[in-house]
Amino acid sequence: MYVRAGLHFTVLEGPFLANTDDTTEICGVRVLGQTPLDVINIYRPPIRATGDDRQDHFDPHCLPDGPRVLLVGDVNGHHPSWDDSCDEADSVGERLADWMEDIGWRPLNSGAPTFISYRTGSQTAPDLAACGFELAARTHWTRGSDLGSDHLPMVVELRGADPPRRKRKTRWAHHKADWVEFGKSCEAALSVPAPPQATVQLLATRFTAAVQDAAKEFIPRGARRDAKPWALHPDLQLAIQERRAARDNVKSGDPQSRTRWIEAKRRANQVEKRVTREQFRDFVTTELNRPTSVGRVSRLLKKWEGAVDDDHREGEAMRIGDRLLVTAEEKANAFAAQYAHVSRQRRRDRLAAFARDLSDSWYSDLPPKLDAGGVSTSNANKKSTFIRLFSHRVKRTTPRGRPANSNERSEGHTLGWLTIHTLRLPLHSDYDFMLELNVSAAPLAAAAESGAAEPCLALSTVPGFYRLLLGWSAECRHPQRRELPAAAVRDAMTEAVRRHRPGAEPRVSGPAVTFDDGGDIDCVPCVPVRCDAAVPWLAELRARPRPAGWPEDEVLARLAGPLHLVPVGPSTADRRLWRLSFSGPEALLMDALPAPARYCLMLLRLVRARNRLRLATVSSYYLKTCVFWLCQRRPEADWQEPLAAIRAVLAMLEEAIDEGFLPCFFWSEMNVIREPTSQRLAALRRTVHYFQQDLVPELSIIFRRAAPTRRHS
Repeated sequence: MYVRAGLHFTVLEGPFLANTDDTTEICGVRVLGQTPLDVINIYRPPIRATGDDRQDHFDPHCLPDGPRVLLVGDVNGHHPSWDDSCDEADSVGERLADWMEDIGWRPLNSGAPTFISYRTGSQTAPDLAACGFELAARTHWTRGSDLGSDHLPMVVELRGADPPRRKRKTRWAHHKADWVEFGKSCEAALSVPAPPQATVQLLATRFTAAVQDAAKEFIPRGARRDAKPWALHPDLQLAIQERRAARDNVKSGDPQSRTRWIEAKRRANQVEKRVTREQFRDFVTTELNRPTSVGRVSRLLKKWEGAVDDDHREGEAMRIGDRLLVTAEEKANAFAAQYAHVSRQRRRDRLAAFARDLSDSWYSDLPPKLDAGGVSTSNANKKSTFIRLFSHRVKRTTPRGRPANSNERSEGHTLGWLTIHTLRLPLHSDYDFMLELNVSAAPLAAAAESGAAEPCLALSTVPGFYRLLLGWSAECRHPQRRELPAAAVRDAMTEAVRRHRPGAEPRVSGPAVTFDDGGDIDCVPCVPVRCDAAVPWLAELRARPRPAGWPEDEVLARLAGPLHLVPVGPSTADRRLWRLSFSGPEALLMDALPAPARYCLMLLRLVRARNRLRLATVSSYYLKTCVFWLCQRRPEADWQEPLAAIRAVLAMLEEAIDEGFLPCFFWSEMNVIREPTSQRLAALRRTVHYFQQDLVPELSIIFRRAAPTRRHS
């Protein structure tokens, strides 16, 4: 039984047959809406009186008989009330007619034949459609076109005030376009001179409007699905026309007309087999025989082998407890509520296992390479520098735009939405969790403020980068403080990840060790550090001029708190160093960003994600830093034109690259561009140039593929 796409339904549970009836087949669905309709499909095979061992135990009184029930199917029963060719009802027809009279039902058939016998050519109506009188008053029964069977399909149209809502995305019908008039319309619209003071943004908007207006007028749009390629083959269409014409000409008592119909039917079947084989061969050689079609081939093979999970059909309602979930939104909300609990528990278990592996790795004999940076292997020092899971917090690394539902917030690898006007753009994110090193009971201070037994920080030659010195203990073999290199910690974590996920080689990117555990998980080792011990960054931020009034004083008041040190990237020359991280204050400022500025940052990240290999040199952190600085300088009104605002962000980044210095928003003396060598700056300059080239084409693709949001009245 097939249900049209776009209709919400639920499968009806039987049994609808007598316990002794083992020959009749029946199924049913409830089409949901303001006035649900139960559709029952039945097939009762022909059981002949002689030469048939089967017993007929069909009992119509077991069938559903409500006022909103429609019964259709091949009952192989005949009665004058639905078969004009029947003069005397058979036993099955009598049973059905008596049952319908008892419950106040009537047949919907007009009496026209729906079946032609291959053996005799006689035309009868063994198919029945029936319902109650109230429902029958709003129905219309007709016969459908010949589909190649000896039965004709029955079409029952139901008229009512509650038509099923069915939305299908429209597409351009390019093969029906009037390209000549389309070109004339574009030329006429663009022939008008533009104002002398027109900006690039205004010219781009003018060009886009001209193309869109011409497309709306001369390129039709439709929602009809394309037919299968083999179904449009001229040979097959001609064979189907001949088969239908031969069926229409079949007459009782004319054996030649029946023979012509059977021959036309056989010929159409042969043509269909030949055409489908040709089309499939062409599909395999042109579509599937590509390196990018591996996933498609895999899905196709699974479908042939019956390995596809199709227990739940599209549009089918779900029951959770006493609730019936009909719409996709209800199902998504229920799934999110259920999965949030399950995923949190599973994630907690996974991270706890990872913490145990990390503990085992640190307490085990360290490989020589881990001690190369000066880490003592004495048990006392191991215990003092033991890495444990002090606290983990799964957070979403990609800032939220405006979620499609303000009551829902996606975490980690879960899909989220950025809403801009009427378009919804998909956003993805990884899982992040911070592993705090238990090197001190309190946030670290500078070396001058710490006793010999306490860990402390030592300044490096580069602002914002530090060496981490451990406290001295009498049990240690060395007479002075020893250093805890960032590289040693990251190597120990890498070994723990390998043990936790055998076969999945971890990746090191920036300060994180990343591994795949049903989604990318970034493990970032960190050390809490006192703000005043690092730099007086908060005082500088509060005293800085803010022409646009951002961030507000209330937001600045929430920024006070410990910062973190994280390892430098693997490409840094001195891998012993730790870098000051402002991830906590950054998260607060991201939530406080004006909505237009947040949209611009999101669009920049979407463009970068679509061209990761080409634009990888420009990190998202560079883009975020430029947006922060511009928000401090530019009023919110200047962010209303997204393309102009995005170009301003790229222009600021290009200027910073030319100077070789992009100041950190939280501490202007700290350069965000790590090790700005001439080669690195040249690579960054090229990538910004690529960014500017790809911006408009990529944004057009993103918006063209975006899902339109529903409008609420």
